[in-house]
Amino acid sequence: MEADDGISLPEADSPSSVAYLRQAWIDAAMEARLDSFALTHDIRVVCGTWNANGKDIPKLELDLAPWLAGAGGPPADLYAVGAQEMVDLTAGNVVLSDAKAAKRADAWCAMVEAALARIGAPAGLRYVRLEARHLVGCFLAVYARAAPTHGARPAFLRGEERVERPDDARQASTAGSARRGARASPARRRASASAASWATRARAA
Repeated sequence: MEADDGISLPEADSPSSVAYLRQAWIDAAMEARLDSFALTHDIRVVCGTWNANGKDIPKLELDLAPWLAGAGGPPADLYAVGAQEMVDLTAGNVVLSDAKAAKRADAWCAMVEAALARIGAPAGLRYVRLEARHLVGCFLAVYARAAPTHGARPAFLRGEERVERPDDARQASTAGSARRGARASPARRRASASAASWATRARAA
């Protein structure tokens, strides 16, 4: 026998289906209560990718600032820059040695960082590298603004881990996050208790 949605009754009662529905319910319940235990804010993200066709693009000494700045507007909070075919996809580069790709990736990072320094300079902004990875000809680096300026917005950057509150009282989030977690808000505790109760009833059923 099948339900109207095409799921047979045995499938609907399977542990995986119950687990999926339980997690979906918990996610929806937490989302509905988000404002009671979290601060949210919008961020501006710029993503760009470049097919280098095996060429050593950094040697061209290009200025990437106009490309990353795009159509204008304020500098972004996050920049994600990728490249494909950063090196020739020869057997030697793919199988034998990563040295050329690693050197090329470092050069790409330097080129991107120089561009971000120019983008952030007029507003006094600084960008830090969150991560950079490469695999043969593929490259990806992610940079984030190191000095958030949006009022009561928590910093989300390694090395700049501060929580900015409306009264401008600041606490170090690295040590403070554990303490704040231990002193969860009543609304958050109620949400957790409700989710635990639902999960217990689901297991009993």
